[in-house]
Amino acid sequence: MNSKKHLKNSKPLMAILFLAAFALPNASFAQDLKIGANMGIGGAGIKQTQTTADATINAEKSEGPGVFTFFIESIVSDESSMGFEHSRGFRFGPFSSGISFNGFTHRWHFMGSAPNFPKNSPGENYVFLKQYSPYVGYAVGIATAEISRKNDQISGASGSGAYVGFKFGTDYSLKPGRGIRYEMHYATTIMSAESPPTVISEFALQIGWYIFY
Repeated sequence: MNSKKHLKNSKPLMAILFLAAFALPNASFAQDLKIGANMGIGGAGIKQTQTTADATINAEKSEGPGVFTFFIESIVSDESSMGFEHSRGFRFGPFSSGISFNGFTHRWHFMGSAPNFPKNSPGENYVFLKQYSPYVGYAVGIATAEISRKNDQISGASGSGAYVGFKFGTDYSLKPGRGIRYEMHYATTIMSAESPPTVISEFALQIGWYIFY
């Protein structure tokens, strides 16, 4: 399997997604840029059918139980945010992290305004509220995988494809300009970039932090 080909084919799409995350915010909310990271438990895996000299085998490889996510997003309305995220599963011993998800995200805060931190102008005041703000959301993007296990019957698996993901979580405003995020998400590929057909998926329960920039 030519893993370089997989990555080469996905680079243009990844670049488009990255640029879209910054182009979408409108001018009135441009100062509300949120940057953060989550860490949690779960995992990411790849499943594909491989043919050997003796038989056809369903190869399954995974990275876990850790999942890390970095995100950049912007408040685009009182209840919504859009952005870009990079997420990957990893295992500890020996350490490896061969599966990643890069995509565009949208979150809708369905019980009120999304947490934000407007920049003060001279003579203006604001009221800061410590409160939870639950949301649901989705993600679309490109997933890539390349895992090697020397002692397994099938030593490696690699592939890439377009994915969709679903999110549920809540943001908590800790203090002005800073907050905590609790999130559960699941993502899976719906289109494979090569043959044999490949499914790459990820599930995570995470907690993290964010700041307004």
